[in-house]
Amino acid sequence: MASQAWVGEQRDLLARVREIYPREVVETSPGAYEWRPAGKA
Repeated sequence: MASQAWVGEQRDLLARVREIYPREVVETSPGAYEWRPAGKA
């Protein structure tokens, strides 16, 4: 199914972003992520 392929691609992309920017991506609740605003460490 095309939607399953899309979801899998999005998960892969998120994993790559989290690897490249581990301090900028915050898990706010299980499975939910946000970009940490600049200046907040």
